[in-house]
Amino acid sequence: MKKNKIKPNKKTVVVNRQMNFNLTAEQEYNKALPTPIGIDKKLYDLLPTGKQHPINASALAKALHINERTVKAIVNRLRSKYCLAIGSSRAEPSGYYIVSNLAEYADTLQFFNSSVTESLKVIDGLKRSYWGMQLTVNG
Repeated sequence: MKKNKIKPNKKTVVVNRQMNFNLTAEQEYNKALPTPIGIDKKLYDLLPTGKQHPINASALAKALHINERTVKAIVNRLRSKYCLAIGSSRAEPSGYYIVSNLAEYADTLQFFNSSVTESLKVIDGLKRSYWGMQLTVNG
């Protein structure tokens, strides 16, 4: 029995480059997103993968010679502009990390959903305050 050998040609090479079977699904998806540059990339590169060993804002600030408020702004930019799944933990060990599974993603999303809910309650209370009523009546 004769085996058919596939001889690579230019077309085969191009197809293999486009499909790049060495990339994970996440890496393939991320190729379409904007890539962090400058200080954003430096901070992202310092983040550990997974919730087990997060790095806190103080350590990131020290490593990058910036303040903690700037660290938080960069993390928020990485999440919003670059669509990177960066988790954070307030429980010990606390800090930031790159989300590595669906459970960590769900925890991160739940944290932000809770924050939004609390913010909406505060906004509602402020709207019902004396000044909120003044704005409604006069505005």
